[in-house]
Amino acid sequence: MHRALCTLVASLLVLAPATTAATQPQDAPAIMPLEEVRPGATGYGLSVFRGQQPERFEVEVLGVWRNVRPGVSYIVARLSGQGLEQSGVIAGMSGSPIYLDDRLAG
Repeated sequence: MHRALCTLVASLLVLAPATTAATQPQDAPAIMPLEEVRPGATGYGLSVFRGQQPERFEVEVLGVWRNVRPGVSYIVARLSGQGLEQSGVIAGMSGSPIYLDDRLAG
């Protein structure tokens, strides 16, 4: 598989319906429900590549694999910037937030 094609685990999205406006902290970013994630959507992610400062990388949604297992869906995306075109997802990125339309998607 081409390294530029990166699979992002969207397990946070499966939990999103349980997080309502009443239970979400006021300073928390809005959450994008999995049902709204569409191929072609673009956004960005944040991760620490060197040092301690999070840096931005770009995200393009290629598709969504729904219900791979009960309660588990995946967002399939192409990542770019910070050398991710060559490396793909690297160790330590699993906790990196992904934003689509300024909402947390995974």
